[in-house]
Amino acid sequence: MKLNRNKILFLFLFLSGLSVILYLLIHKVQKPGILPTNIYHYSIQQGQEFSEISLGDLIPGKQASDLRWSFEGNKIVNLILLPSARVRVNIPDKNWTGTDTISFVAVNRDNQQFITLGVFTVLPGKNPPELLNIPDQTITAGGSFKPIELDDFILFSVSATESIQWSWRGNENLILKIDSQNRLTVKPINKNYTGKETVTLVATNQYGLSVNQDVYFTILPEKKSIGFSLPEEIQLNSYEDDLVLKLDQTFMNQSFENENLLWQVTGLKYLSAQLIDNRYLHLRKSNPNWYGIDTASISISNKQGFSGLSKLVISLTPKSVVNLKPFIIISGKENYPINLKEYIYTNNDIPITFSVEDNDNFFSEIGQDNLLKISNKNLRWEGSDTIYIAAHLTDDFIIRASLPVIFVSRFNPPSVIQLSEQTIEQGESFSTINLNNHLIYEGKEKEEIAWSHSGGGNLQVDISSEGLAFVSSINPDWYGSDTITFSANINDRYQVNTKGIFTVYEPFFYDKQPFKPIKNIFFTGVNDGISLIKAPLSWDSDDLAALQSIIIGTLILSRYDQPLQKQVIKDRRYFNSFVMEFGEWYGRSSTPQLAALAVAGFGLATGNDKATRIGLEIFEAYFFANNINSIMKRTFGRARPGEEKGSYYFTPFGDRPNPQNALPSGHATLSFALSSVLAAHTDQVWLKALIFTPAVITGVSRIYHNSHWLSDVFLGSAIGYFVGNFVVSRHSDKVDKNFIINLLPGGVGFYYKL
Repeated sequence: MKLNRNKILFLFLFLSGLSVILYLLIHKVQKPGILPTNIYHYSIQQGQEFSEISLGDLIPGKQASDLRWSFEGNKIVNLILLPSARVRVNIPDKNWTGTDTISFVAVNRDNQQFITLGVFTVLPGKNPPELLNIPDQTITAGGSFKPIELDDFILFSVSATESIQWSWRGNENLILKIDSQNRLTVKPINKNYTGKETVTLVATNQYGLSVNQDVYFTILPEKKSIGFSLPEEIQLNSYEDDLVLKLDQTFMNQSFENENLLWQVTGLKYLSAQLIDNRYLHLRKSNPNWYGIDTASISISNKQGFSGLSKLVISLTPKSVVNLKPFIIISGKENYPINLKEYIYTNNDIPITFSVEDNDNFFSEIGQDNLLKISNKNLRWEGSDTIYIAAHLTDDFIIRASLPVIFVSRFNPPSVIQLSEQTIEQGESFSTINLNNHLIYEGKEKEEIAWSHSGGGNLQVDISSEGLAFVSSINPDWYGSDTITFSANINDRYQVNTKGIFTVYEPFFYDKQPFKPIKNIFFTGVNDGISLIKAPLSWDSDDLAALQSIIIGTLILSRYDQPLQKQVIKDRRYFNSFVMEFGEWYGRSSTPQLAALAVAGFGLATGNDKATRIGLEIFEAYFFANNINSIMKRTFGRARPGEEKGSYYFTPFGDRPNPQNALPSGHATLSFALSSVLAAHTDQVWLKALIFTPAVITGVSRIYHNSHWLSDVFLGSAIGYFVGNFVVSRHSDKVDKNFIINLLPGGVGFYYKL
């Protein structure tokens, strides 16, 4: 345990704060000047109004009509003086909450002043309702708007029992109705209405506070259609120079003899189009030497309106044929020239030029006389691939051909060495496997090798880019044998497999569930307890200085025990106050016990490892601090203040019941042990101060309840503080490597190395 000057400073600050609180409890702090005779408090909830005040009630024993009244100090609240010496209190802003203090000044006929303070408080909590977004609605003529459950869009600010009154405004062409269940129905004033209406919905609670939201209701005109639609696109391939299409059968696969349809054709670039009898489409080449692809836009309409649009793609091909051989075999040759003219023939004299697309496995080049030269990019590669060749017959027409290529490598295929079986104990780790060392293949250092795995449902396998396999158990409690198949893919040409058997021995019964967590936690507590006992052997000068400060501080404060006790018992007004009772409860043994159970249980139930660890630390701090406190109580045997034997009455190792011994305070010890553990897990100063506040209140309550001397509380607080910080530091990796907290997928595991 390492104690530094920061911890000594904490003790000094604690003593100072405790002294200030005790002083304020004993003495009344008063301002100089004229003192108010009375202070009256008036409180209402937000949305309510103050009752009228009778001025005669403010100064008992005085006739209000005999006094001259005035008001001072009000900032928010307005006062109106009424006849019969009464005052009306108004709040200009109904949404305001807070406190305003007003001085009521009364002057009698002898010019004597009487001042009474009125504290007017408007409590928050009665806020306007909050609305979620109510979606707009759009329908077509003849449709119906969906009913709106208005209460579903209320986000209640206080409770779900708040009463909401709904209303609307701003509507002209819609009929709106809100039923007793706050369900809104909307319909148009007449079935022929189309347009957009804005309705403002208003939600008001029982306090008169309201909020509103605009919702848009739109009715669109009904769409008209002729009853059928066109396909998005029609593809047409032909060798003919003149084409005649029957439009309705081409685009709709049926004939509409009696329909009055209007067809339109636009967008052609190389073909000319002529509509015959508004039913047939005649297509003709403008240039007799042109071949290629042209596109037309086809639209159709009738008397009821526009129906649809389609696209017609026409591909005219010359009377020529692509003649492909099945494939070409390349075996051990880097260059293989191919005469591309052997692959295309035509029955008319059309000039042809060739081009070739890039390929991942081959270099391709077209030289003079249309000779294609092919060389493989990797001499070790083998397999099949395709080269795509384009024959340009005209500037606008291209025929594409594919040339399959097969290459056979001169190298031997790869093989793999079988993996050795691995066997470990539960909690140990399997050895890392270099998979590439088990692969036999010429030139494997220059190849791309991709490893994968399958099987091993109980094992986690990770394979690095260098071929290193890391195998571990998915469940740390699992035992048995499992088999994993490792597969090596070499340049997408070869795949070889090897298997590995991985075994975890069955553990002894005390290493299984449910005994294992009990054993681990037991060893953790025993180890921490032994370390706490041995801690004084490793104390350095700073630790001894801190111990000396605690002893000297206890002795110094013992001189003020009896004077302070005499002052405290004079004022018992707050004996049963909530603050004092809370301090006494926070220092009970049950408080850290319940806190440890709740925090650790939450951590285990939700998988929150930090919460589980904090719950364990709270229990250890309670157990160690409570036992240290009990031993010291029995050792000193000091009488409590309530026994009226004085602060220096000691019966060391006497027959007094242990709970009746005063030094040190058990409540202060346990409260500071609990707060020290919680505060150690945050770095924010303000949050640490907030966590230690209940512990300080506990110390004050023990003195105020006449259960302990000041020095009892100081020593107990120091014990709880240092034991709590010791337990937290024990669970840090920087302190003790024998204690290990292992974060697992299912929770936190505690291990102790023997």
